[in-house]
Amino acid sequence: HFVIEAPYSVFVLHGALTPVPGSTSFWVGRPPFSPAPRPVEITNHFSIPVVIYGAEIDDENFEIEELQRTPIEPGATATVLTLIFRGNSSDLLYTSQLRLLTNCTQAIIPVNVYHGRLNFASETECWENDCETFTQPENVIDFGVVAVNSLRTKRFTLSNRNPVPVPILSMTCDTTEVI
Repeated sequence: HFVIEAPYSVFVLHGALTPVPGSTSFWVGRPPFSPAPRPVEITNHFSIPVVIYGAEIDDENFEIEELQRTPIEPGATATVLTLIFRGNSSDLLYTSQLRLLTNCTQAIIPVNVYHGRLNFASETECWENDCETFTQPENVIDFGVVAVNSLRTKRFTLSNRNPVPVPILSMTCDTTEVI
C-alpha cells in the first residue's frame, strides 16, 4: 500500500462574465424564417484580463461565428462572438446555454429564444356580483346575451413566460357582431 502525495495550491478568483442585456435573447417571428446574427457582448467582472479561447452551444438552431480571442480588461465590455439564430417555428420558447472557455473559467451564458406572445386565461364570470368559474376557448371573452341595464363582469389574466418584458401598448374590443 503506497501513498502518493501531490502538492498543489489553489487560487480562487472572484468575479463573473455577464452578457449585456438583450445580446443573448432572440425573438422568433412568423415564417419565412431568416438567419438572425447577433453580436454577443460580455462584461468582465474579474480582477484580471480574460481571454475567451473557445465557445460551444449544443443547440441546432444556433451557429457561432467570429470568435474574438482578444483580452477583455477588468470592468470592460467587448463583443466576443457572433451568434447566428436560425428559427424554425413560431412557437419556440426556451433557454439554451452558451459555454465560454477562458483563461480563468468556463462561463455558462443563458441564451433565450422567445415568441413574444402573452398567455391569456379567462377564469371567472360574474353577474351582479355572483361569480362562477368557467372554461372558455383561448383568446375569447364572450359576454353572451346581456340584458338591458344589467352588469356583467369577466376577469382575465395575461401572463408573460417570455424572458423579456412584453409591454401592452393597447387593448381593443371587436364589436362588429354587436347589433
